[in-house]
Amino acid sequence: PITRDRRVALSEEPRWWSQLGFFYLSSEDYNKALSTFEIAYNAGYLKKKSEIQTLSQLYGAVGIPHKSAEILEKYIKSGLIETNKEMLSRLANAYHQAREYKTAARVYGEAAKLSSDPELYQKQGTLLLVSQDYKGAIAAFKTALDKGSDEKGELHYALMEANFYKGDYKQAFVHVQEAKKDKAVRRNANAWVPYIQTKAKNKGIKL
Repeated sequence: PITRDRRVALSEEPRWWSQLGFFYLSSEDYNKALSTFEIAYNAGYLKKKSEIQTLSQLYGAVGIPHKSAEILEKYIKSGLIETNKEMLSRLANAYHQAREYKTAARVYGEAAKLSSDPELYQKQGTLLLVSQDYKGAIAAFKTALDKGSDEKGELHYALMEANFYKGDYKQAFVHVQEAKKDKAVRRNANAWVPYIQTKAKNKGIKL
């Protein structure tokens, strides 16, 4: 518990609020750490990049990812936190955890453009696929391949799915054949082959 003298001292020395929060954090008492940082934030005491990042991370740690994303995005936009691959990836992950898939996909795309990281394009594509933006997903997955991703089998499998749900059975069939070359996804890819063939036949499409 915080003694009366300690409370007075905290009110007189704003920096001690963040020190107390970091103390709770070092003790892995995340709820008390968050409460302390929240009080300091609402009082306008948090000024440093490290303090804001910690507050955002604590929201994520206790299962409030939307607040985590909200705080982080606010200070990326303000310029206090730099706009780079790491910070944008954290922001995208927070939105992903909050199940705001379209927003997460957009931010992963921003991070990918800064870094040309194929993994980020793949993450973007996966979330666009979940959001049923099949055209966007296909573009992201293709970019991941163009950027030299090592996950070629998984990407062709994802492209097969995106094209199938888009209704392009010819392209779905092309990608499922490529996916079959990767033993990691071969079994699942093989299971899709007759399904694609049947759908194409029913639509009068020759593969």
